[in-house]
Amino acid sequence: MKTGAHDRPGIGHPHHKPYMPSRLGRALERASYRDVALACLVVLISSSIYLAKAPTGHGISHNGAQTSSILDAAYFSIVTFTSLGYGDYVPEGTGRIVACGLVIFGLAAVAFLIGKLASERSQATLFLLHTSDRDRRLRGFAAVIAGEREKLLLRLSNSEIGDIRQQVQDLTGILEGISNYVAFHGHHSSLGDYGNAPALLQMLKELRMLTRSILDAMLLPKTDIDLQRRLDAIVRRIVSLVRFVIAMQSHPVIDWTGALLVRLGFSAPTIEIPMAQSRIENGLISEVERGRSKAASASTEALLAKVLATCAAGPLQAWPRHDHKRVAAELGVSNMLIMRSIDELRAQGRLPKPT
Repeated sequence: MKTGAHDRPGIGHPHHKPYMPSRLGRALERASYRDVALACLVVLISSSIYLAKAPTGHGISHNGAQTSSILDAAYFSIVTFTSLGYGDYVPEGTGRIVACGLVIFGLAAVAFLIGKLASERSQATLFLLHTSDRDRRLRGFAAVIAGEREKLLLRLSNSEIGDIRQQVQDLTGILEGISNYVAFHGHHSSLGDYGNAPALLQMLKELRMLTRSILDAMLLPKTDIDLQRRLDAIVRRIVSLVRFVIAMQSHPVIDWTGALLVRLGFSAPTIEIPMAQSRIENGLISEVERGRSKAASASTEALLAKVLATCAAGPLQAWPRHDHKRVAAELGVSNMLIMRSIDELRAQGRLPKPT
């Protein structure tokens, strides 16, 4: 069965962008000068040890005789790594493969360093401009959410179910756009790591207040099953967005050697989630759980419809003894609430149901 947009509240992963940096490009962008220096050192040490300990015919030779000196092997590795190749030492057998690998890695490392040095200033300027644009967009999202919350509060005060139903459609599109923006920039441009924490905090504050209003709408007596389901889908989308922000900031993008030091316990992450933001994120999720549980047991039109569908047909005198307990168990609410709902349905003339 085909589902609507409100049935897919989860935040998505950005699809492939052919002109955006690839996964390899983003990995290289993370690399710091310390990472490059460490990688070069590991390659040179590894090749030097291998060439010094290589079996006969698979190392390096000097004047026709294979040498096992670690200093000669280190000298050959450095000269080959820089692609100079004086020719005084000659690789043999598997040593030729090692020499080819040294040349390729050395050329790549030099090209990477030159490019990184040449573009460092322009890249920093562009990143500052991009961070400012992201900050502006996030604050704009916060303003839009605040406006929607004000409209919803007005409609709640007047119990305008029809207008709330229309606003739900608008909110679905707005939140989907915000989720796609945050997901894309969280994956591709390190949204949670540099300079955007205040704007994210403001947006999360507005999302929390909007969620409270939506949960209040779910408690209106005239809220039917369809509207409650749509409101619940919006709440779940907000929770999905908040969880993504938490995950995005819980795994800060740092250079490879820095990540290794953090993992080994020698360093702390360079990016920490602000305490105020952490309280909002965790508080919003706990509020949602309480609100959804309360809405499921509120005496609304949605609950009345569920009770009506679950009750037995025929006159009440023909119902099994204590049948309201069965209904309460199936719907997961209290016996008292079911009894009140049955009384209200009888007052409305909707019970008993015809056989």
